[in-house]
Amino acid sequence: MRRFAFEDQGPANEIREAFHFEPRRLPLSRAKRSRRLRRRLIGAALGSIIFGGALALWRPPNDAPSPESRAGPLAPLPVWTTVANAQPLFGLASPEFALDLKTYEVQLHRTGRGRQDIMVFGDVGGSGPFLRLIVYRVGTEGAPAAAFFVDLARRAAETGRAITFAAQPTALPTRLGMFEAADLNMTRAGAPDATCLGFRSLEAETSPAPLAPTTPADLRISGFACAATKGDAGPALTKEALACLIDKIDLLPSVADTDLAAFFAARDLRDATACREAISNNALLNNESRRLRPAAP
Repeated sequence: MRRFAFEDQGPANEIREAFHFEPRRLPLSRAKRSRRLRRRLIGAALGSIIFGGALALWRPPNDAPSPESRAGPLAPLPVWTTVANAQPLFGLASPEFALDLKTYEVQLHRTGRGRQDIMVFGDVGGSGPFLRLIVYRVGTEGAPAAAFFVDLARRAAETGRAITFAAQPTALPTRLGMFEAADLNMTRAGAPDATCLGFRSLEAETSPAPLAPTTPADLRISGFACAATKGDAGPALTKEALACLIDKIDLLPSVADTDLAAFFAARDLRDATACREAISNNALLNNESRRLRPAAP
């Protein structure tokens, strides 16, 4: 036990020794303890931040970036995917094109499962006449109707072509319902302009009432019919001839789809078509020509 130099040897000292009395420090106040604890916490936090930053900047020697970081962001998936060896649904019972089918492609919408059957007839890659026909059955993806020119411009771009001129579309009644068609000029790199007819089916809600019937809202038919670009190509395709081609689009016998079968069966009940009217007019003109022709001597 320490003894202070100023302590005396009197009775007070004897009392302290008897009770083992020793001076002690008073406890810190609450404010001082709070400040000390705060300083310790701040120091610990700063140490953690410095250590974490150093760890993030540290890289072991020869640490090459991962293949994922070199590749960059992933490209978005295509909206339409081509189905290999898909069963065709449609055909064209036309003697002009029946033996001239170049490609038949089936595409499915990635999310909505809508289906496009794309048929190409003729000299689509050269200077001869060709026909591109798209039958689109809309799925759950939804496909709001676009303006005529916008729709066909998008279809032309799919073939690497651009529309340089488009006339006002007119109604074209067919056995498959009401269509609209317009004269077009289309061009592609390294080739002269082609004279074409662009066409598409009208949906029930967009067709004028007097022009019914129309195709179902979930079935859309569109395409191009182009004349040859050669000098001796002959006259361009008429709208009446186009109507006759559309009339010959048919469902293949092997297809087991009751909705499509009912739609194509109903076409036989439609007589007021541009094709039939043109044939009737030609027959009348031929009969009148024979009647007025002078008799042989």
